[in-house]
Amino acid sequence: MLHSKAHAEAPSFTLDQEKVSRFCHDVLEVGGELRSLGDTKDASVLEHLSRELRTSLSDTLVQIEARIADKACGIAAIDIPPIYEDLTDDAIAGALTSIALTTVLFEPSKDVENLTPFTMFSASYESNKALNDAGLLNISPTDILDFHSDGLIRGTSLGVPRYIAIYNTFINYRKCGSFYWVPTSSIENLSEHVERIGFDDDFTFDLTPAIYGESGSRIDHVVERKVRTAIFSKDADGSIITFMNGKFAGKEGTGTDYADRLKTFQTAIARNPFRYAAPQKSRRLIVLNNSSGFHARDIFEEAIPGHEETRNYLRSVSKEAVNTGYVM
Repeated sequence: MLHSKAHAEAPSFTLDQEKVSRFCHDVLEVGGELRSLGDTKDASVLEHLSRELRTSLSDTLVQIEARIADKACGIAAIDIPPIYEDLTDDAIAGALTSIALTTVLFEPSKDVENLTPFTMFSASYESNKALNDAGLLNISPTDILDFHSDGLIRGTSLGVPRYIAIYNTFINYRKCGSFYWVPTSSIENLSEHVERIGFDDDFTFDLTPAIYGESGSRIDHVVERKVRTAIFSKDADGSIITFMNGKFAGKEGTGTDYADRLKTFQTAIARNPFRYAAPQKSRRLIVLNNSSGFHARDIFEEAIPGHEETRNYLRSVSKEAVNTGYVM
């Protein structure tokens, strides 16, 4: 696997099954039926779920908050135990618990299409083929994902969200590999890379296209965006925040080879002697201090036969973000 060498296990937590079971039966069930994921569009419902979960798991949540707030750590992996015998109910309960937990840890921004505090992604053999046939590469679960930081677009504004959360509802692969996290503060010779690239805000990137579809392999529409942004910015405490997402498209009006300088920095991240690793698996929530580091993952291999969908996950990004640029 591409990112096979790791030097530290990411802090991990397994939620207490009895407490999660009580939360599911007492809070997630209404009239004997589970709430739907769509119910989280309602701010009062979301607040209720997060408040009740914080009360149930206060001690564990304090530990998780400490890990992700620490910029030298910045990652936590949280496993949500199974509760229901019915697989569909159990998947919904796990996803709702992850949403409530995420909302305890940070205020999520709303998905622009569905107005939920998360975006849902599904992959299948057919959807992977459709993406490749449409020339949309490096998006499917079997594509290599190199180290990067996530961005957030609000209107025409571009920023680096403070936190992100990824919850794998299920992964139907035998070899799932690991998810990796490199804190910015651990990168060797960071100041030299910052000095070579600078704090200018006129670098251009082509963002990874946003793909929208209803079901199966159908692609309804593709949104492509170009942004102008700073690569390096300073946080309030003087630490470095980095926007590095999509395809670097250069910088106008200069003879300097910034593409080579950025590539050198990306290589330094990939070769950094220190990183955290968290095995990728179903029902695992990974929360990151996105403004303080870079993440990547191994590709998924050996899909399990008999499953139409190969992966389903929820992604949330914090409303709090550091502005770095704008959409062109």
